[in-house]
Amino acid sequence: MSLPVVTVVSGGIAVVDVTATAPKLGLPVIEATNGRGIAVTKVTTFGLPVTFEASGGGGDFGPELVVNGTFDDATGWGLTSGAAISGGVLILDDDGNGLCMAETTAAETITPGDYVWSLDMGGAAPNNDIYVFIGGASERVSATGGALGHYEGMITTTVADQLILVTGFDNSTSTTIDNLSVKRAL
Repeated sequence: MSLPVVTVVSGGIAVVDVTATAPKLGLPVIEATNGRGIAVTKVTTFGLPVTFEASGGGGDFGPELVVNGTFDDATGWGLTSGAAISGGVLILDDDGNGLCMAETTAAETITPGDYVWSLDMGGAAPNNDIYVFIGGASERVSATGGALGHYEGMITTTVADQLILVTGFDNSTSTTIDNLSVKRAL
């Protein structure tokens, strides 16, 4: 598993890029394309040795685990009250009356390990938290009033399950989710 980092000109943790050396003895890191990572500044001496790994592709991740993550229709999804699929998006809007969620019904079995996820959040900004659950673990996508846009993250689960779930709790705005992707980190 690679540590997500964001390279900055100054003010980050001092790192020495040893990617080109053999054997690769540096801490494995990956440039966070979403800007959510530890700030690092590359130096030539007196820094933590790191090995930058390619982001995505190259066998870094397993196959896509979400069936119909583009929400073209409701195929492969179980929906609670307040969750709907319409117009090619998942809509989370329970009028502030509890939990609304969408659960995959056709996902591959989740085994213990690390999983990367990504999604696009649109519509109205959520007025409560939005979460992604994979297996028995979860990560908050956005807090109350969070920004709309593309989100990515990594979840480590220690249980075997078939659960891939997106939830909104007491969300009384029409927050939309699209392009949901979940892949196992290899």
